[in-house]
Amino acid sequence: MKEFDGIANRVANGLLAKGVKRGDKVIHLMMNCLEWLPAYFGILRTGA
Repeated sequence: MKEFDGIANRVANGLLAKGVKRGDKVIHLMMNCLEWLPAYFGILRTGA
């Protein structure tokens, strides 16, 4: 769980560094894979 949170936080921080902010729309286009879930939660953590 700690590793999952770390990956999701890195995704969120990367998006925030690129200028994504609360209320923005983010396209999440990935194949069905293990990386999908932490990427999704990272997007949620930005509020986008």
